Amino acid sequence: DYIVWEQIILKSKNDKINTILVTDDRKEDWWVRFKGKTIGARPELIKEFKDRTEQLFHMYRADRFLEFAREYFEIDVKQKSIDEIRALRKLDEEKRLKKISHKREIMRKNFEEEFLQNRIQLADHINMIEQEKEKYEEILNHEYKKLKNEDPSAFDWSQIESLKNELEIIDTKERELKHQFNNLKLEYINSRN
Repeated sequence: DYIVWEQIILKSKNDKINTILVTDDRKEDWWVRFKGKTIGARPELIKEFKDRTEQLFHMYRADRFLEFAREYFEIDVKQKSIDEIRALRKLDEEKRLKKISHKREIMRKNFEEEFLQNRIQLADHINMIEQEKEKYEEILNHEYKKLKNEDPSAFDWSQIESLKNELEIIDTKERELKHQFNNLKLEYINSRN
């Protein structure tokens, strides 16, 4: 687009001629659109063209150009030709929309696959953390049972404190993983809406 634009400007400037660009390019960097309808060339393009060339610039889609040519220059342009151009544009637009729809479907499937993989990984991590927590709770309960049967003054309290600290760390990890899991579910639900 940039090269075409620069070439048009150069030609107009060198030959000191006004320019009409006929294009069916639909990109919004060429056209102003309002409520799905193409209104005309972007004002900043028209201004840039005039500033750089001191010439006028107009831009039309092929069917509109032929209609204007028929109307203003009394050129024999068959309505059938204009209708064919519109039909081709419509087919092209349908292909473009199908391509976009296909890309979106692929992105949705990729997102779902990634979601399922993340969900499985998080569920596995949560399960491992819960098993680790159970193990530490059993060890802690065993230490408390030993305490009942032994002299409390001779008991090594550092073992219980260490187990409690490990359980706190595990609890924190478990909460974080469950939070991530819930966020993942919300993200998936929002993507479906």
